[in-house]
Amino acid sequence: MPESRGDFRPRKAQGKTIGIQQYRITVGLWARGILHERHAVHHAEVQWVTSEPEGAGYRTPANVKLELQNEDVETLLLNGELDAVILPNIARSFRSGDPRIHRVFADCRESLRNYFQDTGIFPITHILVTHERVISQHPWLCQELVTAFNEADRSCRLEYEYPKRFSFPTAVLFLEEEEQQFGKNPWTHGLEPNRSVLKKFVQYAHEQGYISSEPALDDLFASME
Repeated sequence: MPESRGDFRPRKAQGKTIGIQQYRITVGLWARGILHERHAVHHAEVQWVTSEPEGAGYRTPANVKLELQNEDVETLLLNGELDAVILPNIARSFRSGDPRIHRVFADCRESLRNYFQDTGIFPITHILVTHERVISQHPWLCQELVTAFNEADRSCRLEYEYPKRFSFPTAVLFLEEEEQQFGKNPWTHGLEPNRSVLKKFVQYAHEQGYISSEPALDDLFASME
């Protein structure tokens, strides 16, 4: 957020103007859900500004105040036309040290740590899908895909066993801190290890009008039997 917009805190987001590239993207769903659940800010009480058409057949819920602008939301923020932005990646101006922009959560590591300790949730932003027709023809495919992902994950984590491969001066300490906070492997695949996270995701999707009801998680995933 730019300094000219004043002292911005999560609870002050209500009634403000917030930019996001597309309203429908997953990082927005999580951010809005967390703002509502933990900071009493409802998505319908915020003016949203986007810089890209939604696409994918998505229709913005009727109770959402949304305006599509031609300029990207980071530029609008720096020009003082927005109070804050939600971005999937670090803002270029923040990375370059622009004094006009700063994080809403001053100590984001502590905020992240507190959230994980309170909820046990490590937000998911991507999922692998396949057509039901393919699964009906090749029922073995689901297990093979999960096995492939688990093997890729195992290979990746083997690289971490030799932290000097990283170019960070404190790589060893960083890895220790991450494991203490999130466990040995926060990227576990499959329904059961992620059930609580997915349940929260479905709850947020329903509350924000993405879906008309909350389906059972077992109905959303192919059987591994």
